[in-house]
Amino acid sequence: MNLSRALVPFLAVLAACASPGPGYLRSERVDMQVGGHRFAVFAGDGTTQVIRTNRVWLPDTAEVMAAGTIAAERASGCKARAGGIRGDAAIMVVPLDCGGGP
Repeated sequence: MNLSRALVPFLAVLAACASPGPGYLRSERVDMQVGGHRFAVFAGDGTTQVIRTNRVWLPDTAEVMAAGTIAAERASGCKARAGGIRGDAAIMVVPLDCGGGP
């Protein structure tokens, strides 16, 4: 079997995974649906990593990030900190305010 023929399906499956970044590897995945978008949410230390898991052709980044922020808040039980959200329509990091300090 040609190596490239075997490798392409494997890479396609790997690319479809919603695996968390290094800072979230020990976090439990919480699946959320908000505004027609599906997300995998991984809570870290004061932040969440939110990965959109559904396919959308030319998504509206602002709309997806707003829905992802709501998903982060619902999954964590904390409020998002204003102004600190980073990312794009696929992956974002949402800083949290869980009321545990200044």
